[in-house]
Amino acid sequence: MKKKWMIMATVAFAVILFATVSVCAMQNQSPEKTVPISNESKKKLDHDERVAASQKEEEEAFAKLSREEQLEIAMNQNKPELVYSLANEAQKQALDRIENKGGIGRCKRESMIIMGLLPQNTARLTMQHVEQIYRTVIADSEGNIGRQVSAILTEFDKIAGAPDFIQGSGIGNYYYYLDDEGLESIVVNDLFVIIHLERDSEGKVIRKSTLFPSNPELEIND
Repeated sequence: MKKKWMIMATVAFAVILFATVSVCAMQNQSPEKTVPISNESKKKLDHDERVAASQKEEEEAFAKLSREEQLEIAMNQNKPELVYSLANEAQKQALDRIENKGGIGRCKRESMIIMGLLPQNTARLTMQHVEQIYRTVIADSEGNIGRQVSAILTEFDKIAGAPDFIQGSGIGNYYYYLDDEGLESIVVNDLFVIIHLERDSEGKVIRKSTLFPSNPELEIND
């Protein structure tokens, strides 16, 4: 009996000792340290939240617009995927056909006609238009090239609706066809060089003349 009590006492002591050691260990553990957020991180979080809120507002405002207004925005901002998503099946088939010509946004005038933003019989520029508009823009733009390019494209679009073709990822070239086949065209680039191009029936350039260069050394490669 005495031996049994000794065993029980030993076990009880071991349990108490283990519990005591565990409590001490827990008390000696260092609390988890909270890493403070730096000012730069706070600024980035604030910026990201503002951007997300702004995008949400833009999406909500866009959703309230009419389909025609949405199309105009998508076309002007060169968002081909958005233009395509707003097209009906017949329009999608027509847009698919112009992909080989450069794609939605690149073939801007044709894309706009397909989407109903321009009538099929929209007028084309003539050389007389080009000369008159150029002289008016030069007189009113005070020599600012950026303003000149913007003004002349705006005036061209008042007649032709939009460039037939837009080329370039850095310096843009804007092609306005003077005929339905594109054999004769006026090209304006972002450096305000205006070129008159003529092609044969196979599309090869047969005549190229610089009409109004702001810098005679700058030309459009075609």
